[in-house]
Amino acid sequence: MTIDFLRSLQLADSGFPTGSFGYSWGLEAAVYKGLLTKNNFSLWLESEMLDRWAFFDRIILSEAWSKNIHNFLLWEKKIDRFFWSKKQKKDSIGAGRVYLESLNRFDSKKSSDLLKMLNENKIYGHLSALQGITYKMMGLSRYQSMLIGAHVNSQSLISAAVRLNIVSSMNGQIYYSELIPKLADLCSRKCCEDDIGGFFPSGEIALLSFRPNSLFIN
Repeated sequence: MTIDFLRSLQLADSGFPTGSFGYSWGLEAAVYKGLLTKNNFSLWLESEMLDRWAFFDRIILSEAWSKNIHNFLLWEKKIDRFFWSKKQKKDSIGAGRVYLESLNRFDSKKSSDLLKMLNENKIYGHLSALQGITYKMMGLSRYQSMLIGAHVNSQSLISAAVRLNIVSSMNGQIYYSELIPKLADLCSRKCCEDDIGGFFPSGEIALLSFRPNSLFIN
């Protein structure tokens, strides 16, 4: 239990290179277009996490947790269709590669086979899918894995918002604290692939937008 707890803290820490640091997940473009301001970031964060992440990435992460190295390939090909735009796919796969390469540097036993499959183009390497299967390899429960996924995604959005100067670190954490009970409840619920369908229109539009001289990849 102690090892699992420490491992959970490590994976959820903002200093762990998940591949998300270079991504704003649409926040930068939303700020550029005037869709996102200091006045509505708390609502944006809530919509991203409760409307999109909870019913998209959470379910993919949860389903990936139930897979093994042998059936992951066929399953990921099946769920790739849910990433409906080329840019969404590219960003998810790009962040997934960074995460897996980082994980391989300190725990190659848990990631070398997956990284080999990724380099041989046998898997897509979507971030949420890789999180699910590798978290299980590290001995974490499905519930723990989803909680870590929720925390990592929330902190990634808050970090990007801080760098874009639309929220302070303190306020970002206050907004996140208000979401924690709801996220914990969602992560405790059973889900399956058929439940995938989260959608946050403003976030999706921003994610597809081009921002000249961008600070972030997206």
